[in-house]
Amino acid sequence: MKIQPSKKSFRLSLGDRGEMIAAAYLAGKGYKILDQKARAPFGELDLVAQIKATLVFVEVKTRSSNKFGAPEESVDMHKQKKMTRLAEWYYQKNSLGKMKMRFDVIAILYEGVTEPQVRHIQDAFEAI
Repeated sequence: MKIQPSKKSFRLSLGDRGEMIAAAYLAGKGYKILDQKARAPFGELDLVAQIKATLVFVEVKTRSSNKFGAPEESVDMHKQKKMTRLAEWYYQKNSLGKMKMRFDVIAILYEGVTEPQVRHIQDAFEAI
């Protein structure tokens, strides 16, 4: 039996492209990417990175316009609580000892440009 390649073009979702851009951005800044799309029974962490002795949980928000606000504005209190819970799960699951942790947001905007605008908000919020 001969297997034929799909005739459909391979396309990444806007969110997947944003996460790839964010991972490359962080790696270029000296971060070690530990995990992408870390799945827990109750959600997913976009990126987990390490810089020196700090574990960084990164929420990536990608938008094609600011029509409904800046991408980072969608990381509301509900999302912050969920990320805190996910980070605690990840921390325990991977037995990470006494590493410090922080929460960052990377906002990516494609509004009318070929190269997206990337904003990295370090320490975007504290664990809730």
